[in-house]
Amino acid sequence: MNVALVTGAGQGIGEAVALKLSALGAKVACVDLDGAKAAAVAAKAGGKGYKADVSNVAGFSDLLNQIEQDLGPVDGLVNVAGVCLTRPIGSVTPDEFALTFAVNVQGLFFLSRSVADRLVEHGATGAVVNMASVSAFLPKLEQIDYGASKAAVVSLTRSLALVYAAKGVRFNAVAPGMIDTPMTQANAQNRAKARGTTPQEQLDLLLKTVPMGRVGTPDDVAQTVAFLLSEESSYITGQTLDVCGGTLMR
Repeated sequence: MNVALVTGAGQGIGEAVALKLSALGAKVACVDLDGAKAAAVAAKAGGKGYKADVSNVAGFSDLLNQIEQDLGPVDGLVNVAGVCLTRPIGSVTPDEFALTFAVNVQGLFFLSRSVADRLVEHGATGAVVNMASVSAFLPKLEQIDYGASKAAVVSLTRSLALVYAAKGVRFNAVAPGMIDTPMTQANAQNRAKARGTTPQEQLDLLLKTVPMGRVGTPDDVAQTVAFLLSEESSYITGQTLDVCGGTLMR
């Protein structure tokens, strides 16, 4: 892998992935809705930051052209950017539902296809890792559209893997569980508000579902992503690896 594009690179898992891939020698394009955060992470990673909204699929061609001009052709893509809204099912609006799928599913699909098609066109190989979630496999109370969108990510990953397997582009997904990120903290606050408890009580309840008894770190996920992008996983495609401390064993 020479050039890696990481969406949602401004914080949390995306930032950890960008720094990990940089440490392994890749040139990293850090993409985030918050351009300042993308630039800050890129500075630490020795890469370049780009402000982009992944729900705007019409802008992908220009984005990839700019990255290719700055760093070279993208041969590794990590789709981390995501939206997770926490509220009771009765409060979900059509616009919120559409936004969740526009970012978590539609943007991921069209960016993945764009990168893969460019690789095939140039006779190159590469790999894509999509960020799913254990929520893809668990029922949700206040994040029903998020869970559904992550289930779609698992399905899309398998389908894309099948389409591009013989063309030299691998697709895999990672399904994190309880990871210490700003999103996890924000979700705990919103869930506590919806349930009339405290954020810490919600985090404690979540931790009880983790057999390993600890909260995961963004680097736990980043290491798995790095493996799936590397030649060490050259015979793996269409898979979803759970990084959840054993949560899905229950």
